[in-house]
Amino acid sequence: MGGRRRPPSPVTLGKYQQSGSGSELTNSSNIVKVPLLQDAILEQLREQLVDGRLPPGTHIVIKDVAARMGVSSVPVREALKVLQSEGRVIHSPGKGYTVRQLSYEEMVQVNRLAMMVEAETLKTGVPNLTDEEAEEMAERLRILIDPESSRIERLEAHRSFHLIPMRAARISIFFETVERLWDHYEHYRLLFFDSNKALEDSARHEHEEFLDACQSRDVDSALEIHGRHRNSSFAQLSELAEEGDVSSTSV
Repeated sequence: MGGRRRPPSPVTLGKYQQSGSGSELTNSSNIVKVPLLQDAILEQLREQLVDGRLPPGTHIVIKDVAARMGVSSVPVREALKVLQSEGRVIHSPGKGYTVRQLSYEEMVQVNRLAMMVEAETLKTGVPNLTDEEAEEMAERLRILIDPESSRIERLEAHRSFHLIPMRAARISIFFETVERLWDHYEHYRLLFFDSNKALEDSARHEHEEFLDACQSRDVDSALEIHGRHRNSSFAQLSELAEEGDVSSTSV
């Protein structure tokens, strides 16, 4: 098991600050109307969930998050409600919000469902892939296998690489489902990249094979490679998730 993680560093809303009304963000030159301030906060919290600043099991103290962001507790609470609806955090009466920590059984269920939805999406997406999208996949792969890329750059490139041919299906409900399933254990994927297993020859070869199949619009090969890659990746991912388990912290 890993040691206790450091609490997240202070987070700001960039160049914007909350105005007195709570419905505007201001900078030095103008006022930007933001009907839902929680959208900006939601984006910040999502980033923290992915990059490890809010690891699974972390207790989220609303007033502390609000103080660091320079906003009231209301938009933070509303943003957390959205994350709760997405399954990213859980709420317990009297205890507040905690970052969801998937059990092994839950990870198996998410992986199984993701495989089914992804396969159905790829059946339509691979033949519909445009040349521009195929080149975008190639560029993401270059970032993914570049040892000079940061862990976050590799994580983002990996996600984009796999989702591009699914997005090409142009089936919004399927694609939204796939994205939501990926969100459930994106943090654990970060452990995968931290381990450098993503740079092993076998993983690199599988990604290159998948790219070739997509560029050739070969659906059967793409599905076979995708299934094989997901199974091998999940085996490593679940092992790393157990090794990378952390004690609960509060932020």
